[in-house]
Formats: sequence, C-alpha cells, structure tokens
Amino acid sequence: MTHRVLAAGLLALTIALPSCGPSGATPAASRPGDTTIRPDDPRSGRAKASGAAASSEGAPRDTTAAAVASTPWTFESASGRQFTTTHFNIFTTEQGDAIVSRLPTFVESAIAHYTSAITALPEPAGRMNTYVMDTRAQWVRLTLLTFGEQGQRLIQIPRGGFAARGQAFLFDIGSGDTLLIAAHEGWHQYTQSTFRERLPIWAEEGIATFMEGHRWTGREVRFQPWFNVERFDRLRDAHAAGELLTLEELLTYTTDGLLVSADTRAITWYAQVWSLVHFLREGEGGKYRGAFARMLTDAAEGKLGQVVVAGVARRPDTRPALLAGQTGPAVFRAYFEPDLNKAQREYTAFVSKIVGSGARQNIVSGKSPLR
Repeated sequence: MTHRVLAAGLLALTIALPSCGPSGATPAASRPGDTTIRPDDPRSGRAKASGAAASSEGAPRDTTAAAVASTPWTFESASGRQFTTTHFNIFTTEQGDAIVSRLPTFVESAIAHYTSAITALPEPAGRMNTYVMDTRAQWVRLTLLTFGEQGQRLIQIPRGGFAARGQAFLFDIGSGDTLLIAAHEGWHQYTQSTFRERLPIWAEEGIATFMEGHRWTGREVRFQPWFNVERFDRLRDAHAAGELLTLEELLTYTTDGLLVSADTRAITWYAQVWSLVHFLREGEGGKYRGAFARMLTDAAEGKLGQVVVAGVARRPDTRPALLAGQTGPAVFRAYFEPDLNKAQREYTAFVSKIVGSGARQNIVSGKSPLR
C-alpha cells in the first residue's frame, strides 16, 4: 500500500477488540427533526434495488439520491448529521460538501459493487454504522470512547481510519482519499457483518484494495478495480527493483504490527495482493475465476473451512493440526493450485505482463492492462 493511504489497509479482524454496538459508538445523542425524504426512500415508492448486478467496470451511479433520511447529530460539542440509507447509518461531523454530498450514495454504490463485482454475494442483514469525523482529534476521542483501553493501539493510525465489528471509524484526509478508504474499509465492514467465516488475510485485504478503484463523472460514481494508480505504481517499482515478495510470502504475511508501519515491504505486500486478486480473476485465461467466486461464496455461507480441511487431509505432507497459522496457503491450495511453485510461475508471468510497456495508460483509464 502507499505511504499515503496505508492505514486503509488494516484488517481489523486481526485486532482483539470488544464488541461495539451502536450504543457504544454514538456517545452524543442524535436529535430528531429535519428529516428529508429522498427519491430512493422506500416511503417514496421509488426505492432502488441496491443489489443490482454490476460488472467489475461498474455502472455509473447518480450521487444525488442516496440518503433515506437526514437528521442533525452531534458528537460532544461538534454538530453534524446522521444519514440513514438502505444499508448504513452514517454519522458525520464533516463540514466539507465534497464528502458529505457524495458519501450516502458512495457507500450504497460500494455495497452494490461488493455484492456483484466478483460473484453474487448476500446483502448485509442490517444497517452498518459508519463514522466520518471532521478532524483527527474528534476521531481519536470517538475511538477511545468506543474501545476504551484497546483504542490506544488504534489511535496510532496516522491517516484515514479502520473498521472493526462491522463498523467503520474514519476521519477527513481529503475528499478523494477519504472516499477511497471508505470503499476499502467498507469491504471489511461488509465481510465482518455478513460472512459466516473469515477470509484469509491475503484475500480479505486483496479484495479490499480491489474495491478501492473508482472514478467520478460529475455526481456519478463508477467503480473500476483496475483504476488504482498508486497500487500499480508500487507494483511496477517493486518489479523493476526485484523487490517483489514470493507468493508464499503473500499468503502467509499478516497485518499484525502494521498499524503505524509504512515500510516498503508492507506497501509492496498491499500492492501485490491487489494484483493477486486480479490474477485470480484474469490470469491464465481466467482459469481461476470460478474457484475465486466459490471461495467467497463458501466463506459467506460458512463452508470455507470444510473445503480447506478436506484439501489439507488430501495432502500427505500436511496434517490438519498444521492448519492453524497456515490458513492463507491452505486456502489457496484448496481452491486454486496445490503446487505453489507452479502458481508462483503463473503469478510472476502475470505481474510481468500487467506492468509492461504501455500498461499504465490502461490503468489510468480504468481498463485491464491485459487488453
């Protein structure tokens, strides 16, 4: 991941945190009144189907009609607003219109993207809480109020925010980066709230980076997974410098200890798991695409562990007892390719192709560099 947005790549699943429900994360009471009905409010009779099918290129979505309701909200002495959408309760003290006016539809468009871009996935069962604070100081106080002593570790994050227990805690770092992080952490919120089993870290973080890419045209947003110049540039630089991590390193790397880390190895890891997700969708003529979809469906339905244990049991050199701590490689072997050396060769060839001459122009356009 880049230095600038490293904090967005943290996997809150790896951090031991207490359960935090809405009562613990809304210390200042919302005040009633000032409700605004928007065109997609179910009460208006013109609600949109948020799970509509979308390709990985993403259909443009109008950002002027996302909020179901808008009411005043305060945090301590800071005034703000609460937006209620189909899948989110958004609490914000943000004062900039560039974020506030776009946020409700952005997160709803992101949910539609999460549930359709790779394969059809279930929608969240209930609304998820997202907090976007105007200042880092407000975010620090909210984090400590919500998580207590364990929040001391989280407030070391220098930029952006984190997701935990299906909730996102973000702060303003500029409209572009704030929304990028909302897309990334929104994936974590979604899986934390909806999936019955956790994905391995390489997949969870790789897909979160895959979900980051988006482009605005006026007030419409289009999600484009290849449109991620910062990930691509780091991947290309690491490739040129001979600093790419091996596939086994990608699969076994953990985010523990990366809360404040911005070292090159960590940044390269995030860029590579971004490329690994693209590899599993487009590499080798798309031969892993179906298995990738099955992995996500199985995790959502609580079947992933069964598949992995069965795969481990079939390998004479691995005992099921070794599964703990080796989940990443075990999942990859069970769903994609048991021979990591073979997969390494395929992945290396894929990276060489996508960072080749002229590839960056496609990335900037949001297109696959393989085309």
